[in-house]
Formats: sequence, C-alpha cells, structure tokens
Amino acid sequence: MHLPTRTPRRIVAATALACTAILLPAAALAAPSLSAASAAATAPAVLPTCATSALEVWLGVGPGGAAAGSTFYPLEFTNISRQACAEFGFPGVSAVRDSGRRIGRAAGRSGTPSAVTLQPGQTANAILQFTDVANLTAAPCRPINASHLKIFAPGQFGSSEISGFRFRACRGRNAALTFLHVGPLQAGTGIPGFPGA
Repeated sequence: MHLPTRTPRRIVAATALACTAILLPAAALAAPSLSAASAAATAPAVLPTCATSALEVWLGVGPGGAAAGSTFYPLEFTNISRQACAEFGFPGVSAVRDSGRRIGRAAGRSGTPSAVTLQPGQTANAILQFTDVANLTAAPCRPINASHLKIFAPGQFGSSEISGFRFRACRGRNAALTFLHVGPLQAGTGIPGFPGA
C-alpha cells in the first residue's frame, strides 16, 4: 500500500508551520524592547520644577472679585528664567506683619491641581481668597493689620514676598479662623483681558 505522495508534503508543511509558531513568540518578545528604546529616544525631556529664583510672583490687584464676605485676587507666577519649567499643586500663602512674623494660619487649599508648563515669559495663576475677618466669629480672632504676603511656589522652600498690600488678619490659630484660601496653579494669567489670560 502506498501513501499518497502529497502526505510527505503535508508533513513538511506542518513542520514548517510549527517551527514558524515557535519563532514568532521570540520575535514578539524582542519587538517591545525595540519600540521601548525607540520611544525613549524620542520622548521629550522631563521639565524641571520652577525654582523660586525662576519666578516673579505678583498679585493681580484692582477691584477684585467679591462674594459673600470674601474678596478674590489672582496670584500670578511668571517664568522670568531662560528655560521652560513645570508647576503642579498649590502655592503656600501666609499673612505677615510689619515685624516679619506670620499672622494666624497659612492659607487653606481647595480645588484639583493639574500640571502647568511655563515657557520663558509665560504666567500661571492661582486664585487667592481673602475672607473678611469680621465674619469669623467661631473663635477669638484678635484682628490685626497684615502688611504683606509670603508666597511659596509649589514644592519650593524659598519664598517670595508681596509687600504694600494691607489687609485685616486673625492672629488666632484655630482652623475656623482661616482667613486666606488658595486654589491650585492653572495656566495663564487670572486677569480678564490681560495678555496671556
């Protein structure tokens, strides 16, 4: 009895397919490492966090927005360096008296932060809320005049100061006496109609 002549061809073909199936996983495993190396080569460099020295901090004063016993001003951070940098989070804000000592509690925080990239000359802002201390009656406020603000950019230990901006502050440290609140940094200036707003 003779086997059909096509049977050996089928065996050869099946063997070839099996060998190909064995080689494919090896090629598939090699492919991700090649594409990962390629992606790493073309990925943009991670930007450094904006240092205190790279930022000019200023307050967008004017009439300010007001609502229910509070006044709101945009706190502005302009990149004055020659390279791009990144920001994420909330600035630290405190009221300071003429002697340089902090008054009361640091600003409370609210909102959801997102990453902000600042090219040279670009500005980001955070909304700063000043609560009328006359409305804070849950604990003794012991009001006093603040002469300036001390500002910390997110993740920085060095501070900037905004002087010549007087307002009433509470000396009490009770959480119910938090008279400053700040939102997260966001791209652009917070002044309507201002370039970059």
